[in-house]
Amino acid sequence: MKRSTKVKIIVFFIVFFLCFVDLRPLFRPKKPEPTIITTPITDQTRKNHNKGSCYDMESNLCYFVIHLDDKESSWNEKEKTEFIEKKFLVSLDYLSQKATDYSVTISTQYKSLTDSDTKIIYDGIIESDVVENGSQEDILNQVASSLGYKSPEEMDASLKKETSIEQIAYLIIVNKEGRSYKYSYTPENSKQIEFCVFFDDSLKFDNTTCCSTIAHEILHLFGAEDFYNPYGEMPQREKLAKELYPNDIMLTLVNDVNNAKIGAYTAYAVGWTDTLPKECNAPEWWE
Repeated sequence: MKRSTKVKIIVFFIVFFLCFVDLRPLFRPKKPEPTIITTPITDQTRKNHNKGSCYDMESNLCYFVIHLDDKESSWNEKEKTEFIEKKFLVSLDYLSQKATDYSVTISTQYKSLTDSDTKIIYDGIIESDVVENGSQEDILNQVASSLGYKSPEEMDASLKKETSIEQIAYLIIVNKEGRSYKYSYTPENSKQIEFCVFFDDSLKFDNTTCCSTIAHEILHLFGAEDFYNPYGEMPQREKLAKELYPNDIMLTLVNDVNNAKIGAYTAYAVGWTDTLPKECNAPEWWE
């Protein structure tokens, strides 16, 4: 084959290649890799942890105990002292001990807002059954008013400034029988000052106060979730929790708080661990 013929063939293939192959991408500046922003699984599953006015049990936190009188119940000094020493402090000590199981040290600061010179009175009747009657948001409003504040927000800001405390957990105690509950953060009420209402006698335990009720409700303020629901929601979670965490304090309240457990999911929900238990990463847990 003549050299001129070979050259023609080579030129033909070069032209053919250039006609049918797009070489423009080779000369374009390289685009940076896209940044993929993902939400950590902890933020997706811990609905109320690190939210609301009570967000972290380990930080600068103080429990403010408020003995509240209403139109059908009242406190004397002996009863106030007995509640704090025999019930509240027992519950707080239990929480502190359980936190150490997860290598966590929680705050155990507390202060009574109802000393011998102070009486806080609710102008009405505190309903005994929150399931039947609903929670009473105005309880904290009346507490603030009794202490000379215009609103719970003003009270909260003032008390934090006076005590150099970052967060206050308000524990309101009523001297009669009832079903204790918490009024805590929800997306609809994100600015709500969080508090608990405790009854000195429980509807559930033959008129004996159960320290596990106090610990249970305090944990709610920091993100713990019920494994049961009195309104019949999430039946699959309750069924699964009975298998996985039969003695968890968020499932079963017991007369001796020291017999209650704080399982891996409850510890996760309140921030004592950042590891979502594998057994809870199942559809049944979230239905």
